[in-house]
Amino acid sequence: MNNSADVKKVLHSMTTILLKTVEQVRAEAANRPREEKEQLGQFLTPLEVAELVASLFQPLPPAVHIRLLDPGAGIGSLSVAFVNWLVQQECHPQSVEIVAVELDDNLMPLLTETLKSCETLAANVGIRLKAYAIHADFLKLCNDEADLFSSTGILKEFTHAIINPPYRKIGSDSVEREFLSKRGVEVSNIYAGFVALATMLLSDGGELSAITPRSFCNGTYFKDFRRQFFSSMVLQAAHVFVSRQKAFSQDAVLQENVIFAARRAKDRPDVVSIRTSDGPNSTRTENLVAYSTVLPPHDHDMVIHLPAEEAGLRAMEFVTALPARLSDLGVSVSTGPVVDFRARDFLREDLDERSVPLLYPAHFSREGIDWPKQGKKPNAIMVASETTWSLLPTGNYVLLKRFTAAFRQSRQLLNFMKVRLAVAGHGFNHPQAVCLLVPKQHVRVGVRQR
Repeated sequence: MNNSADVKKVLHSMTTILLKTVEQVRAEAANRPREEKEQLGQFLTPLEVAELVASLFQPLPPAVHIRLLDPGAGIGSLSVAFVNWLVQQECHPQSVEIVAVELDDNLMPLLTETLKSCETLAANVGIRLKAYAIHADFLKLCNDEADLFSSTGILKEFTHAIINPPYRKIGSDSVEREFLSKRGVEVSNIYAGFVALATMLLSDGGELSAITPRSFCNGTYFKDFRRQFFSSMVLQAAHVFVSRQKAFSQDAVLQENVIFAARRAKDRPDVVSIRTSDGPNSTRTENLVAYSTVLPPHDHDMVIHLPAEEAGLRAMEFVTALPARLSDLGVSVSTGPVVDFRARDFLREDLDERSVPLLYPAHFSREGIDWPKQGKKPNAIMVASETTWSLLPTGNYVLLKRFTAAFRQSRQLLNFMKVRLAVAGHGFNHPQAVCLLVPKQHVRVGVRQR
C-alpha cells in the first residue's frame, strides 16, 4: 500500500469516528422536552442531512481562503459536515475560519468541543483551520455590529454560509422582528430572517447552503423575502425530500423541507441541479432544469418551481400554456379556514338543526362528494358566533383536494378532483386540506382568506 493510500485510509478512519461521535452527541442533545425545542424553534441537524447540505457547495478552486458562517449552529453538525466535505476536495484551501453562532447555553460546551475536533481533523491533512464558537443571538449580533462588513468585527465577509435556522413564527411586535426590520428584513418566520441576514454577510461570489421549510418558495407571505434574496443571489441547486417525516424523524417533525444552495452573483446559471430522494439515506435522482423554468424571469411573484421529475415539468408546461389566469375568469382560490384542534368544541359527527355540513378530503370520491360519511372525520360544524365568520354562503363551488410534492405520482391524479357543489341552507365549511375555486363576488361573504 503506497503512502497516498495510507493517508487516505487514516483520513477516512478519522472522519468516520468524528462524524459518528458528533451524531451521537447530537442525538443525545436532541433528547429534550419538545416544548423547549419549539420555544427556540430548534431542531438539531442529523448527520446524514448535514452531509447533504454541505454536498451542494461548488468544488473549491486552488489556494482559496475560506470563511464559513454557521448561525444557529447547535452542536456544530453542519460545521463538521462542511469540514468533512472540505478535506475531500481535490484542491485544499490555504486557510479556513469558522464562525459558529449559538444562543442555547446548554449546547455551547458541545459546540466548542465539536469545533476543536474540526481543527484537529483539518490539521491532520495540512489545512490551517481556526474555529470560533460565539455565544450569542444571531439576530442581535447582526444589530450589535456597527457595520455588518466591518473589517474588525467577527461578522466580516464570508465565502460560505451553512444553515439550519430555527423555525418559528415571529410576531409583529417581537424583538426578533425589531432586529430584522433594522436590517431591512420583513419576514413572518425567523428561518427566513436567518437566511436573509446570512446573504448580507456573504462576499461577492460567496455561497450559501441551507435546509429550511419549503414555504418560502411561493405565496404572498414570503414574496418580499424572495425579491430581496434574488436581488443579490442566484440559485445553484436544490434537494427535495419526498417524505415530510424523514429529514428530522427523531424530532417527529412533519414539514416539507428543502435544501438549497445559492451564490451571491448577478449572472444566472443556465441550469439548476434539482435532486430528490424520499429521505436523507434514500436513493437520489438528479435533473438539470433550465433556470428560467425554476425562476421564470417575468414572474412578478417570483415563485420558485422545483420540478423533481419529468411529470412535474410536464405539469408546469401544461399550466403555463393555459390561455388565462383564474383572476381573468373572476375566480379566486381559498383554502379551508377550519383548523381541527382549534374548532374541536364545535365539530359534530352528524348534522343537526344547529350545524352545517363540513367537508373533508375523506368525503371526496371518484363519483363526487360522499357526504355524510361515517369514519374518523366529523360531518358537520356547529353554527355559533365563533364559527359564523368561516361559513360559506349557498352557491356553486369547485372543490379541489390539496396535494403537494410529497404525494406520490400514482396518487396525484386520483386525488386531484373537481366537484361542483350546491349546498342549501345556512352554508357549509371545509378544513385546510380542501381548496375552493370561488367566484370573487362570493369570496368575502363569511370566508376568511389565507
